[in-house]
Amino acid sequence: MAEVEKHLDETVRDQWESPVQWDARKKFILHNWDQYPEDQLVCLSNVWANMEFLGCRYNTVVEQRVKDMAAGMPEFHKPELPQPPPDQQDNKRRSDGGSHGKSRW
Repeated sequence: MAEVEKHLDETVRDQWESPVQWDARKKFILHNWDQYPEDQLVCLSNVWANMEFLGCRYNTVVEQRVKDMAAGMPEFHKPELPQPPPDQQDNKRRSDGGSHGKSRW
């Protein structure tokens, strides 16, 4: 597995990834290494990292697939995502996706 880790460090890690984020994403990749082709696994690991570290959302099928892939993986350090102030959270819940109360059709 040491050879795989070296390969990942040299070819998969993005230059802008922090050591914390890369460590977590590499754990996700290694956890699923024998189950998916490398190119697919790299893409799904980016989706997982975006969900975990940036709070990104994806199609529910994709999100569930990535969550299933992450089940049982080793612990990793996850910094807390900044939360919007309570008044902005209320506005977000009432938001209709940008249509400002007007019908889209």
